[in-house]
This record gives sequence, C-alpha cells and structure tokens, in this order.
Amino acid sequence: MPEYIPPDDPGFDKLLREQFGPYVDAHYLELGLTEEENAALQAQVRAWGEAWGTFGTAATAYKTALLGKDGQRTLATALLRLLAQKVQNNPAVADPHRTRLGLPIRKRTKTPIGPPTTIPVLGRTDSSTRTMLGLFFMDATTPGRRARPAGVRGCEIRQQIGGPAPTNPEKMPFLALATRTPYRVSYEPTAVGQPVYFALRWLNTKGVSGPWSQIFSAMVPG
Repeated sequence: MPEYIPPDDPGFDKLLREQFGPYVDAHYLELGLTEEENAALQAQVRAWGEAWGTFGTAATAYKTALLGKDGQRTLATALLRLLAQKVQNNPAVADPHRTRLGLPIRKRTKTPIGPPTTIPVLGRTDSSTRTMLGLFFMDATTPGRRARPAGVRGCEIRQQIGGPAPTNPEKMPFLALATRTPYRVSYEPTAVGQPVYFALRWLNTKGVSGPWSQIFSAMVPG
C-alpha cells in the first residue's frame, strides 16, 4: 500500500482530525470496525489535538522569544563595542582592566625592523630587446615568486660594464634601488656585446641593507 500518511505535522493533523477521525466516527459500523476501536481512535484524535495545540502555542512563543533575544543581542552588541572601543582608546586605562573585561591587549610599541637576512638572486635576464636587459630578481628562499621579504623596501643593484669580473660588490657602481621586478636597464650601442656584472642586496624600509648576493653576469644584446 502506498504511503498515505503525510510526513509533515500539519498534513497529519488535517488527515487525522478533519478526515479520518470524523469519518470513522460516523461510519465505523459500515467500515467493519467495533465501537471499542472507534472509541480508541476518537480518544487518540483528542489527545493528538491537545498536543498539537500545545506545540503550536509553544512554537509561537519560541518565535517571539527568538526575535526578542536576537533584537536585544544586536542592541547589546552595539553598545558593548562602543564602550569597549572607548576603553581601548583610553591610555589612562591599565591593561589588567582590559583583561578582566575580556578585551585583547594591544601592542603599544612597534616591533623594530631588523636588517634583511636573506639574499636576492637574479633568476633570469631578458635580452630580447637590443641594448636592453631585463633583470628578474627574487628572494633566494622563495624562488619563482616575485614577492619581496617582509619589511623590505627594494633591491639595491650594483653594476659594472666590461672589464675584469669584479669580486667586491661595494666597489661596483650603484645602478638602482628597484622596487619591482623585472628591472630594465638600457645601454649605449657601444656597449653591445660587452659583459655586464651585477650584485644585488635587499634594503629594508629604514634603509638598512642585507648581505650581498653573488655576482651575476650577462651580455648586452645587440
């Protein structure tokens, strides 16, 4: 037999109290049911009706209470945030008070920025344009990524055109403080075919430098 009892409570209530129960009460003999069976059914119809009514009242009360609770939480949250912000912004309030209130303790001194400890590397050079080199630099600890280390302002690049390969970056001429990669360098046509040497190091936002990279070389394209 296909399922005929509605799965939802409102549908079940309509079936039991408006259709099945009243019809059985009026026709139980014709349906082959006894008076005792009908009496048991009608008692159950009444018991269900009372329980369903009690539930409906409670559900309505719950919805009302839920709306009231949510509304009061919204108001209380707004006031709590307002007062907490005032306490947090008051330098005269000691931190133990904030702890007792459950508020986070803010750091009031900036963490000093130390010198860079990692080294930039020249990942590759772009020589596809005549008399121009594109320098793709990155941090040695994150090869393949262009992001600079935290606290780093840019990459100092030293350059030497031609001559014997340098060994001391400090003696190489300053080229640029590059804040983006690639950094593109243009050369005079007379420099075509000459070797160019590069040394790189990170500078932090305070202008403090880190260690030098190895010395890289490339040829000025013609």
